[in-house]
Amino acid sequence: MIKANLGVAMLVSDAVTDADPLTSLYITDPLPERFNISVATRKDYVLTEDEERLVRILNEMNV
Repeated sequence: MIKANLGVAMLVSDAVTDADPLTSLYITDPLPERFNISVATRKDYVLTEDEERLVRILNEMNV
């Protein structure tokens, strides 16, 4: 979605290399304490065990 210019992502600087076609912006203002997380998959995609665990953890979070 990011590559198609349909979304925005936040990554820690350690996750980006010079070879990545990404632009880094440094945030100087404090980050908000809360933000939304979205997970999207294709209808016919079968989640791996780790992906299922992540979705379960995100659903169980009381935020």
